[in-house]
Amino acid sequence: MVFNCTGLGAKALFNDDELTPVKGQLTFLLPQPEVEYSVVPESLYMFSRHDGIVLGGTHDEGSWSLDVDNQVRDQIIAKHKEFFDSMRAC
Repeated sequence: MVFNCTGLGAKALFNDDELTPVKGQLTFLLPQPEVEYSVVPESLYMFSRHDGIVLGGTHDEGSWSLDVDNQVRDQIIAKHKEFFDSMRAC
């Protein structure tokens, strides 16, 4: 049994022409001790940790870029804000 943990390097290492990357981007917020929960609404996710709050929800199939996209970061934050703001309206 072989476990391939080489990530994107597997394409060259194993001559795997079918490997397709899927880029996800995370955004980290400062720790907030009162936030002791996680949420996974629709395509978003938020996980509280002792060192901060992780926000995510991107899935960019075919992207080889390892660069942070500030516009995507802003979209992640805006979508999470919209989700939590919708709870106030109830």
